[in-house]
Amino acid sequence: MVGGRAALDDGADEAPTRMLPNADLLKLREATAPAVPGNDASEVSRAFAAIAMPDMRAGGDTRRELERRVREGAPLAGLQLTGAKLDGAKLPRAILAGIDLSEADLSMADLTGADLSGAKLDGTKLDGAKLDAASLAGATLEFASLRSASLMRANLSGASFPGADLRDADLRGAYPDSALMGADLTGARR
Repeated sequence: MVGGRAALDDGADEAPTRMLPNADLLKLREATAPAVPGNDASEVSRAFAAIAMPDMRAGGDTRRELERRVREGAPLAGLQLTGAKLDGAKLPRAILAGIDLSEADLSMADLTGADLSGAKLDGTKLDGAKLDAASLAGATLEFASLRSASLMRANLSGASFPGADLRDADLRGAYPDSALMGADLTGARR
């Protein structure tokens, strides 16, 4: 955000291609609107859909870009971060509900108080991550690795952890405990 305006960033290290007031950003959420010749809003809408979310998948180092988007409060709904390299990311209180982070590396990430409800975290590496007071309600963590992760007071309602590795994790105050069925809890603090 720049002075109440959002810059559309195509990921290049040059000046943003367009500056839009916040009100225009609301219109841009309708990125699926059909193109109408001469209709500037539909042209901007298509441009937004094409460049607003650069490809953040395939293991690319996207940590800084995601941290920036979280800081700025950018909409992240539906974002695909499958296989993303986000180790050490600082994302406290981030709204990551419903995001696909399958096979991503979030080792040592700070997700304190983050909303990961409904997120897909299958095969995700969260070793040493800080998930204290985070919401994982309805999230799937099949075969995820959370070795030595801290999930103190985390909301695990409806989450599933089949085959997950929570060895040496700190689960004190996490609820409900029953969500952890099928996970390896060897050495976990409860």
